[in-house]
Amino acid sequence: MAQLPAYKILLLEDDPLMQRFVSLALDETGHEIVCCQNVSQALSALKLNRFDFILTDLMLPGESGLSFIRKLRQDDTISYGAEVIALSAGINAAMIEELEFLGVTKRLLKPVSVGDLQAIFVETPLQVTQPSPSAREAIDQYFGGQRTLFEQFKSQSLTLLAADIDLGDRLVAAGAFPSLHQLAHSLKSVLLLLGEQRAHELSLALEHDLALNNPVAIQIARQWDNLRAELKQLIDSRQ
Repeated sequence: MAQLPAYKILLLEDDPLMQRFVSLALDETGHEIVCCQNVSQALSALKLNRFDFILTDLMLPGESGLSFIRKLRQDDTISYGAEVIALSAGINAAMIEELEFLGVTKRLLKPVSVGDLQAIFVETPLQVTQPSPSAREAIDQYFGGQRTLFEQFKSQSLTLLAADIDLGDRLVAAGAFPSLHQLAHSLKSVLLLLGEQRAHELSLALEHDLALNNPVAIQIARQWDNLRAELKQLIDSRQ
């Protein structure tokens, strides 16, 4: 890839693993990344810095990414002309319509490849398809064939999966389905990036059922147990 200009980029993303993935991908091209986990942190960062780009997830705990973009459009002095790019796993037709109304024409679908992340700052990226990945396919599809980058991300991901399992257990026991939905949403993208297709499909199904009105607790617990077993097996395979 040709040498790209170095930009200062604000990344609004609540998932630490996705923050790390994006940072690893963009650090290679000399960009400076400032990571924020919620809208309040992002607004504070914008008061202290001027950015060339704002890369924001749309599904965030608390205030959403769309709400954040609306605030930027209501007061141009907040972002000082920084271009906004949407990053999300769930961009539907209604979201696209609102994003275009808000002047956001560049969008990335999670899980996103290293190549698309780097290319978004010079051109509109290709739409990312959902492959049936093995680890090798995941490396080629999302990490630009860079095995070292993949292994770094996988090592960090597996370190955090144990905490995700513990969190999921507590959320299921408490019946905290909105928070469990957020966890499933996060795991869905990470597992696809890792090439773990079955675990990805289980997290996708869990996320879907949790989004329904009045999800059935027994069914949700069974789905979590199945996903939990896959995550535990993934962790154990590295020991």
